[in-house]
Amino acid sequence: MNEIKNFKIWCFFFLYTFCVSAFIEVLFLPYIMPGLHAGHGLLNSSFDSISFHDLAVNLADKIRIQGWSAWQLRPGGQSPAGIASIFYFFILPDPRVLIPFNAALHGTAALILVNMLSLFVKDKIKAIICVLPFLTFPSNLQWTAQWHRDSFSILGIVLILQGIVLLAISENRKAESRFFVNIRSIIFCVCGFILTWIARPYVLTIIELFLKMFFPLLFLVSLIRTFRKGISWQKTLSISLSMLLIILILTQIKANSSSVDFKESSSVPEPSVIVQPIQPVLEKQPLQYILKKQSAEIKVKDDKSIKNGYIENHWRKSFRLPLSIENKAYGLAMARRGFCNSSSEARSNIDRDIGFNSVKDILSYLPRAVQIVFLAPFPNQWLLEGSCRANSLMRRISGFEMTVTYFALIFLPYAIWRWRRRIETWTIFAFCVYMMLIYGLVVSNVGSLYRMRYPYLTILVALGIAGFIAFIEDLKVKRNIK
Repeated sequence: MNEIKNFKIWCFFFLYTFCVSAFIEVLFLPYIMPGLHAGHGLLNSSFDSISFHDLAVNLADKIRIQGWSAWQLRPGGQSPAGIASIFYFFILPDPRVLIPFNAALHGTAALILVNMLSLFVKDKIKAIICVLPFLTFPSNLQWTAQWHRDSFSILGIVLILQGIVLLAISENRKAESRFFVNIRSIIFCVCGFILTWIARPYVLTIIELFLKMFFPLLFLVSLIRTFRKGISWQKTLSISLSMLLIILILTQIKANSSSVDFKESSSVPEPSVIVQPIQPVLEKQPLQYILKKQSAEIKVKDDKSIKNGYIENHWRKSFRLPLSIENKAYGLAMARRGFCNSSSEARSNIDRDIGFNSVKDILSYLPRAVQIVFLAPFPNQWLLEGSCRANSLMRRISGFEMTVTYFALIFLPYAIWRWRRRIETWTIFAFCVYMMLIYGLVVSNVGSLYRMRYPYLTILVALGIAGFIAFIEDLKVKRNIK
């Protein structure tokens, strides 16, 4: 019965996303707002989607002439174009044929989140309410009603988080079901790794660092409970083997992707939700410094100047910190420097004049990064004019979405306090905050940050709404007791 319910929920999510996307691409842009239409159902300010379409058309034509040996996953460094070319070859060279595929990806991610929230609110209807912002926020039309890599990366992130959560709570399962839960967690993680590798391989490096920090903590918790006779040695061993296997698979996938010269945007600007698109960084992609190891990896030694063919000769080495930490911190600083230089004229730049020259600088900026990554765009930005009509409209939409977000974040502390004894609470919270902080330290453009943080922030919003529901229920219980 639970599987049937899940299928019905997925069908609802799929149909909703499909209908909204079809309306945007088939009716709204071509006939209601033709001034925003670039043809083929694409928004004229969605430069990436337009570029992906052109690359896919060219690749599909090439396949017809040369055969499938000509197919590439990343023509021009862009995986969405390679995937679209398959649809273009077999069906029609029009982005609108991708609407059902996009709807399936988005609906699947929403369904996984519903099941994740069901760990806190037992009623499926309440869990669906918690996930509605993720499903329905208009800003996700950038990838559900257009063609972008976010549909893949978001589902990949959600799958990875689901796998981690399942592994964290597997010790609470009975012996006969624990094995299957661990297998499911591994499958979820592997599928998530593959989707993330397809869309944004560099994100795997960020996730790998989180797993290498989180898994030892999870092992330590399991070990302590084992000594206290809370769980058996078999459970601890099962969890440990699953964690090792996940890390090994991730390492292998990363090793295979290291040969891919992946770029976030090789020939087109990065689209922005509320501002004009930022200019591309052709040679120095911002996040690649921290998200992928390169052959010319930066090394910090003593207090000597650091040179890597790009900026910086004044990094201040911290006292007693290991070189591995210094290298990651320096990479973070270079990532921010590259992003600031790539979007110098964007209207929604924020703190663009702030750079990092030491680990201390990064730590000092953390409170400001938290403020921006959770609360930006701020209310005074909601009604400002954008660089074009579409961006001005998205500013208004961001005001609505941030109002919902602010409300949910008010109750997020209550949710964490209420379910503070459950490891899944801290797993979800730590994962989302960690990923958001990385982007908050690097991205100096609110419009780009808005899209990059979407899956993590909407998951926390869902948890906050669950906290609000629990708060109302707890008030009713107290009133009945009195």
